[in-house]
Amino acid sequence: MFTYIILLILSKQKTTNMDSSNNIICWIGDNFLAIVVAICTFVYTIINYKMLIESRKTRKQKITPHIVAYLELTEINRKIFSLNIKNIGEGLAKDVSFNIIKDYALGDKVPLKERGAFSIGISSFAPNYTLTYVLGCTLNNQEDANSNNDYIELEVTYYDVTGEKYIDKYKLLFKEIVGQLYTNPPTAFKPALIHYLKNIAQQTQIIAEKILSAKDNITN
Repeated sequence: MFTYIILLILSKQKTTNMDSSNNIICWIGDNFLAIVVAICTFVYTIINYKMLIESRKTRKQKITPHIVAYLELTEINRKIFSLNIKNIGEGLAKDVSFNIIKDYALGDKVPLKERGAFSIGISSFAPNYTLTYVLGCTLNNQEDANSNNDYIELEVTYYDVTGEKYIDKYKLLFKEIVGQLYTNPPTAFKPALIHYLKNIAQQTQIIAEKILSAKDNITN
């Protein structure tokens, strides 16, 4: 009798579990379309959120300036240095100011802190615009070229169009750019143009002198 009661209870539990499983299956079947729509809506929301973040980053990039400072050797004379300040960002830089930490002046020339934008700043610095300051011939021997004390150090402070502040610091060692090979004529367009125009001018001068000499000989 006791065994019969236990079997009856187990049978009822099994029937109840089967009924519950059937109910779940029926509920899924009845609401299948709603479930699919809910899943698609969730995925669509996640995708839109990620697209919104990327869109904000893109808009931010479009208005973000990035001012860099670097040294360069001229193509015409490989001992002449120039200091270039360029906005490589996509946004306009406003109220640009410079703090010269370690200045540089060749001989009796005016130091950087007293020259142009380094002295008075720049109210607007457009993207891809470059300021170039020729420093002159700085290296006379290999010892100067390897010196760690021959450098320019400056700090650049500027703002984007929304008023966000940026500060970049640069330590530019002269020895880092010496020893570069160069071609004659130069490979860059502008230096090559200058090179060929100089040659044309020299050849024209020689031809003019020969013409004048020939005229003098004929006259005599």
